[in-house]
Parts: sequence; C-alpha cells; structure tokens
Amino acid sequence: MNLSISSRFVLCLTMGCVFSGCVSTALVDQMVSDVNRLKSDVAALEKQVADQAGDIEMLKNAFPEIPETPVAVAAEPAPGGDQPSPEAGRTSPEIRNAEMFYSNGQNLYQAGSFREASVAFEQAAALARSAEMQSQGYYWLGECYYAQDSFQRALEFFERVVTDFPDQLKAQDALLKIGFTYYALKEYNEAVQVLEDFLNRYPHHRAVAMAQAKLNEAKMCLTEQPGQPHLR
Repeated sequence: MNLSISSRFVLCLTMGCVFSGCVSTALVDQMVSDVNRLKSDVAALEKQVADQAGDIEMLKNAFPEIPETPVAVAAEPAPGGDQPSPEAGRTSPEIRNAEMFYSNGQNLYQAGSFREASVAFEQAAALARSAEMQSQGYYWLGECYYAQDSFQRALEFFERVVTDFPDQLKAQDALLKIGFTYYALKEYNEAVQVLEDFLNRYPHHRAVAMAQAKLNEAKMCLTEQPGQPHLR
C-alpha cells in the first residue's frame, strides 16, 4: 500500500499513541475513518477541478482569443440610404469582442452546435454598440432556439428584434420568422395574420415566395380545424 508523507506521519503518530496507551483502539478507528473520509473528499475535489478544466478547454476551443490586430467592422447598409452603423470603422475592444462572438456564433450554427452558438450570439448582442449588431445577435438567438424546437423562446427573440429594432434589416426577417414560429406552435390564426402583414409590408423581400407558401399552409390548417372563423 502506497502512503503519502502526511499519511505516514499520521499513521506513525497514531501507532505511537496506541503503544504508549495515550489513546484507545476505538479512538484510533475513528481517526482512521476520518482520514479515509478526508481522502475521499480530496479525490472528489480533484475530479471536480478536472471537470472544470475540461469545460474551460472546450470554451477556449469554441471562442479563441481575440487577435491583437484591430479588426475593421464592415457595416451592412441600412435600407433607405441610412447612415452607416456607428460601429463602422471603429475598433474598440467591445466591438472586436462583439464581432468575434458573432463570427463564432455563425460558425457554430452552421456546424449544428445550436446551444453553443446561442451563447456566442447572446454575448455578441450584449457587447454590441450599435442597433445593427444587437438586432443581428438577437435574431440569430431566435434562430438557434427555433432550430432546437424551443419555439416559445425563439418567438421572444424574434419579437424583440421587431419591437426594439424596427428600422434594422433583420426586423424584416424576424417578422417572417414570427409567422413561421406561430405555425410551428400550431397557432394558425396568428401565423396567418403575421404572414399577411409581412407580405403587405415587404412585397419585394427575397423570401416572399416562402412566406406565401407558408401562409397557404396555415390557411389550409385553419380550414381543417372546426370552429375556426371563415378566411377571406
């Protein structure tokens, strides 16, 4: 049996006390039991530290360190000739962090790692210093939850984009996904209303055909449900 230096010291001290009559056998047994319990606690703590180290390593792989070289932010032009995003041309640490998290979120989303991607997009939205980046972060948070069939959570973020960032380009996509999310929740009346609103507001959107197809499906589902109001 291999013993550490401290264990050997305790054992020698204990045996010395036993032989000299200082302590009883019962007390020795209790001391040995206490030592074994402490060793078990230490082993559990060591395992916990190892598990945490593994989690840290996973996060390092998912979110690499920010490069020292400033990263230029390419602003997406807003509809109607609005001024570029306030982040354009700036390279503050917050903006670089937001860009880094957003880029990692896109990579993780494309890889199907939706839970990890949602963490990255949440950080991007929290660190963003422009409405454009915030709306992008919240929109893709909704997409991550939608991909995991967490439709109520997805709805919260899509609605947040439409409500808080109505002038951003992603508000259009978010409105469309609200209609899709209501359809997924089998709330067909709401889906019809939102999709019709989307088609009326954005008749030239790239996803018009998709929205019309989903609208037709929602109307068909309504006709199959008894007690539903007559559709135009």
